[in-house]
Amino acid sequence: MPLELDPQNYVRVRITGADGEPYYGVRSFTIHCRDANGVRSQSLFVTGYGDDGVIWFVKPEAIAGKLFDKVSYNLYTEDDLSLAGDISGDSREIVEIALQPMYALTVHVSGLAQLGREGKAQVVLESGNGEVRSEVKLSELEDGSDSCDFLFEQVQRGFYTLTFKTIGGTGVSFDLGRERVGGPGQVITVAIPPLNTVTIIFPESAGTLSHCGMISHAEEAIQPGAKLDDQRQAVFKGLPSGHYTLFVGKIPFGDVMEIEVKGDQTITFEGSGMNRILVRVSPEAAAEPDQVWRDGDLVFAVNGTRFSSYADLMREGMRAGDADSTFTVVRAGQEVEITVPPSVLRTGPDEGVRFVPTHR
Repeated sequence: MPLELDPQNYVRVRITGADGEPYYGVRSFTIHCRDANGVRSQSLFVTGYGDDGVIWFVKPEAIAGKLFDKVSYNLYTEDDLSLAGDISGDSREIVEIALQPMYALTVHVSGLAQLGREGKAQVVLESGNGEVRSEVKLSELEDGSDSCDFLFEQVQRGFYTLTFKTIGGTGVSFDLGRERVGGPGQVITVAIPPLNTVTIIFPESAGTLSHCGMISHAEEAIQPGAKLDDQRQAVFKGLPSGHYTLFVGKIPFGDVMEIEVKGDQTITFEGSGMNRILVRVSPEAAAEPDQVWRDGDLVFAVNGTRFSSYADLMREGMRAGDADSTFTVVRAGQEVEITVPPSVLRTGPDEGVRFVPTHR
């Protein structure tokens, strides 16, 4: 049954605290009204309080007296608590909201010594109702200390995703898993995995470099970038063991290299070793009558020249100037040659075609 918002232009909410008493510490209250035209969200403002624990919110004119299929809310309290739910039945009735009991929680984190003493360490608890944070300054940890307690004074019962990160210093971030908060005095113990330092040496043959960074295969997350020093070296600190893609910004092209991190290492950049380009074509672009590419084309030569990097491929294609280029590709398991006009080499994601460097 569609809900009719109160034509009196008010939403009335009674919030009961964990102690069973009326709760008035509301910072903001937002309702989301859904109908055939989509969802409209409006922030409501407190206009008064009733003796029976009811908080009165004025409703913006845009939603007053309208019919909606569904009305939901987000509530934020002065204690940094967030709640969400649905308003059911006749919205002219009082919306009853009961706050859950809050618990103190300790997250004990070990493995901190390897992070150094610069910046801050932070643990984030995230649920469907929002997130809460606790942080410490690494410089305030005792000398030689490898662990620390992160304290949360008020946490609702439920499941939370735990994330550890540093702000400044090593700039690392880890997913610590999912935990259930279920009662008073709970302690969750987690450990930071061993971290590695990787030094990348770039020979002169790598060309002029503008930037470089790492992408973790496990987390699909970009690690903080590293700058080259006067010896053409870039140092990455705080890397967990695993597989990474090193990406390098060269002028005017980019390059990549696959790296397995397993301890402190020094690696010489050898170019990407990426001598294939995978072509990804969106369904809309594939339907165009003059489309020369097919989704899944694997390019390995242009104008008869095999290439060893994406940069080489683009250089070979651009050498043709305004003339067409001949690309050798593997298509549906068969090696074929296709004619590519110069304008196609400038095709990008906006046109539904992407060129992805891939392994040998």
